[in-house]
Amino acid sequence: MYLMIIMIGIIVSLDGLAAAFAYGVRKIYLTPLAVLMVSLASAVMMGSSMGVGRLISRFLPPIVAEYLGALLLLVLGCYLLYQQGRPNRPRQAATNNSSGERPVVQFNLKAFGLVVQILRDPTVADVEQSGAITWQESFLLGLALSLDSFGVGIGAAMTGLTPGLTAFLAGLVTLISLLLGWELGYNLQHKMSTQWQRLPGLILILLGIANLFMLR
Repeated sequence: MYLMIIMIGIIVSLDGLAAAFAYGVRKIYLTPLAVLMVSLASAVMMGSSMGVGRLISRFLPPIVAEYLGALLLLVLGCYLLYQQGRPNRPRQAATNNSSGERPVVQFNLKAFGLVVQILRDPTVADVEQSGAITWQESFLLGLALSLDSFGVGIGAAMTGLTPGLTAFLAGLVTLISLLLGWELGYNLQHKMSTQWQRLPGLILILLGIANLFMLR
């Protein structure tokens, strides 16, 4: 169980590692408060999603819930691999920016005439172009980076993992990944290979298969 919790923590922290690496390469400073905010968002999202998973499990027989949880991890892993292998397609002008990148999350607050976009290029989160990620910007960044972990958390909870410990570890590993990624990017000054981005999907597939075999 503990090995699976550690692997879940690694999965949800890899996006943070990549984002921090990009910041380091471009010398965009991650303030201590920003690091804490993003890590907290990861922990809260994981805990919330696992709470949803636990709630769903109450309405299902234990063995059915565990099978569904394992299958969900397997499906999510396949989906992540598909997303990484899919070629980029042309986007509509309404969702394009100057670099042609697709928004991951878009908040449209008509009352304030504010549209905030978090892009695949994480450096765009520095909306003030101040050369540092402020705590306000880190809130949006943390939300974007933690959204992918929602489905993972539901599946993990349905396989029987402890929400509190898993959420805490997800936040801790994310914090370490942010610090490590920024240092690597700042010192290495070259682009990270995109092949490692397939790792979360592969790990989820392995976890799903392992859980299915353990239930036999």
